Amino acid sequence: MRGLLACALLCAVTAIGCALPPLGPSPIPKAELERRIARELTGWVGRVRSVNCPRDLTGAPIGGMTCDLTTVNGTAWVAYVHVLSVQDGRIAYNAYTLHTVTLPPAAQGGAGRPVIERARMEAGLLRRLTSRLEAGMLRAVTCPGDLAAERGESTACVLHYADGVDRKAQVTVRGGSGAAGRGAGVPVEVMLG
Repeated sequence: MRGLLACALLCAVTAIGCALPPLGPSPIPKAELERRIARELTGWVGRVRSVNCPRDLTGAPIGGMTCDLTTVNGTAWVAYVHVLSVQDGRIAYNAYTLHTVTLPPAAQGGAGRPVIERARMEAGLLRRLTSRLEAGMLRAVTCPGDLAAERGESTACVLHYADGVDRKAQVTVRGGSGAAGRGAGVPVEVMLG
């Protein structure tokens, strides 16, 4: 009787062991990832026609990939996908796009430091982003203040969309300002997503 009970217990433990999920994260299949990116970035860049990622998203090694995204108005974007963490077999990631624009020339700010004035930054971002988005999608841009026109300086501006949703966008200076007062613009990178 004990032998039969031990055998039954061993079979039960073996069956449970086989039913446990595999160790490590389950990859997000390419097609599912593409659907998620389209859904997540539509509010930022407009209605998405297609997303093309090179492969499934895996969590090992922690990293990411780039995918090609095209909106219904034909604008091409690069969607960046970065794995944030892998926990309990699930992959947490962030999807966003970057757009580089050149803003109006820097002015001399306090202490002689060149700055991109708030009003010029807002108008420049609105004009340049509107040209990439669907017509009427972006209503306004507000930024907290002037931005030092030095490489690496950044600020968070708010994009006011026609759907009533306000979205924060990180604006980072990518080029030096050595052009203050000489008419050349200042390249900045805008992170959407």
